[in-house]
Amino acid sequence: MSTRSSRGTIPTRKDHSAFHAWRRSHAGAALLSCAITELGFLRVSMQAFRYDAAQAVAALAQLKRQLRYAAELPAPRLPPWAASAARTTDAYLLQVTTHHGAQLATFDTSIPGAVLI
Repeated sequence: MSTRSSRGTIPTRKDHSAFHAWRRSHAGAALLSCAITELGFLRVSMQAFRYDAAQAVAALAQLKRQLRYAAELPAPRLPPWAASAARTTDAYLLQVTTHHGAQLATFDTSIPGAVLI
């Protein structure tokens, strides 16, 4: 589904559809957000959907009406699988979701303990 570029994984329209199908099947679950995921949303919106900054911010504002914000962020404790710099954000997001009693849902198959969309 996703494609790789020098800037990381870029979701495709298929991923977009898969997310919405996953979201419908988990309609009762709260979506959590934090600054890291919001910056990621802006980056992906501008890369994959070619939004300009204003469009990406507007799309995020619309999405945030459905989110619970995870303001309490624990001090990072990186697991052994996050030994490279490229894995630190994934590991920390997994830690944040666990800290809040939630699960990290992602398209990334390389994050141990995450729920695959």
